[in-house]
Amino acid sequence: MVNFKLDDMQEGLRDLAHEFALDEIRPNAEQWDEKSEYPKAAIAAAHDLGILNLHIPEAYGGMGLGCMEEVLVNEELAWGDPGFATAAYATALACAPLITGATEEQKDIWLRRVAEQGHLASYAITEPGAGSDVAACKTTAISDGDDYVINGEKMWITGAGYSDFFFVLAKTDPAAGYRGMSGFIVERDAEGFSLGKKEVNMGQR
Repeated sequence: MVNFKLDDMQEGLRDLAHEFALDEIRPNAEQWDEKSEYPKAAIAAAHDLGILNLHIPEAYGGMGLGCMEEVLVNEELAWGDPGFATAAYATALACAPLITGATEEQKDIWLRRVAEQGHLASYAITEPGAGSDVAACKTTAISDGDDYVINGEKMWITGAGYSDFFFVLAKTDPAAGYRGMSGFIVERDAEGFSLGKKEVNMGQR
């Protein structure tokens, strides 16, 4: 039988997120929307409060919590402003494939930077001609000695203008379809990396 009762820690976490949404998000949401302004300072404050990226394992500086705690917090942040919740959660989305598939060395570097230093990350999958159909991605990654040369274009990448690194999906074996795809960590200052124009959206900014 499923127990839907929250424990004391979960209730406390939810209440903390609610108070943050009430005090820091709702008073600023209209301005962020009207000015199409990225809430970087508020995201940093949420990180300092300990309500972001809850799923990062303790071994890499995180809290090691689960989906339930993430949902409880993000529900409250979205009550404050859906756009803020989307922007704030983008880093968690980018960290998920690192948690499940990165090497221990990579996890210790990148997850720790997020958990301990508040670094931001983006999940760079969508392309001009590929979104839900991930296998249609055209970005390629060609082995070059100890490195890979990545060529391609991504778009609709939440928080891209402010992220410190990106999880990028690219084809390393185009003939193998989706089985020939690999994930890469790309730093913002990587050679050849550039940002495109900011897209103007309706609804969530």
